[in-house]
This record gives sequence, C-alpha cells and structure tokens, in this order.
Amino acid sequence: MPIPYLYISYKTCRRQILLIISASLIFIGYSMFLGITIANRCVRYNATYLISMGCFPFVAFVNAQVAGNVVSDTAKAAAVCTCGFLKKWEDSFQPGHICHLTDPSITLAMVSTLSRAVHCFLPSIALLLFMIVDNKLREKRDVDAELPGHNQQEVQVLEWRYPAFRWQT
Repeated sequence: MPIPYLYISYKTCRRQILLIISASLIFIGYSMFLGITIANRCVRYNATYLISMGCFPFVAFVNAQVAGNVVSDTAKAAAVCTCGFLKKWEDSFQPGHICHLTDPSITLAMVSTLSRAVHCFLPSIALLLFMIVDNKLREKRDVDAELPGHNQQEVQVLEWRYPAFRWQT
C-alpha cells in the first residue's frame, strides 16, 4: 500500500505534502467510522482501508522529513531519536492503553483517534506554510555577503542557520 507514496516521495522530494495527504486519509477514515452503524460492513471496510493507507506512510514520512531537514549525521540521529521519543510520548495518551477498546462501536476511542489525526493534519499544514515562507525569505539573502570572516568549522556548525539552507517541503 505505501509503495506509491514512497515512490512519489523519492521522485519529487516533497514529503510534507504527502504527510498532509496521509493525515487527511486517517481523518476521513475515522470520520466514516463515527458516522456509520455497526451493521454497515462495506463502509467499515473502506474506512479501515483509508486509515491504513494513511497510517503506514505517515510513520515513514515523519522520520524521513525530520532527517531530511538537518545536515550532519549527528543532527540526523538526534532528530530521529527525538521524533521517536515524541511519538511514544503521544501514544501514552491514547485511551486504548487505558482500557480494552477492541469494539469498533466505542465512540471514545474513535473521537480520540480522530483528534490525533487532526492533530497531525493541522500542524503539517502549518509547517508546510512556514517552510514555504521561510524559503522565500532565504532566497532574498546574499550568501557571500553573510559569510565572510567565518572559517570552515564555523560554517559547518551553522546547520539550518546557514544562509543557503532550504527547507525540504
């Protein structure tokens, strides 16, 4: 299922837009679950399919986006570890960890998971807008005028503060 997403990500290097699409699929799927009865198996199947189509690539794209927007190997390792820590921290607030919620008719679990999908969708859009605006501001900067007087080690430590750095959307 995530193969087309991964191929598109590889060819276009536009992971943030794919994150928004994945989060919206999760949002739509859980909205379908909330709006149906238990007896409607066709809609439940389609909702489960949409959720899985959104969840699987989302896990890979978040780590890829985090690692793609840092420069050094040490920063990549720290960014991916921080991302993993925050994912596990967020999972501790899921109500499925508190009680046994295997029945798809339990509204509390659906609403909670739907809110998590919205919590992924809205920051993804905000982050994409920030990256676009910041990249436009960085295009106006003169790299050669800002770097005189810095040696090679100081330039390598700059990471995202380097004037020629562009966020990968």
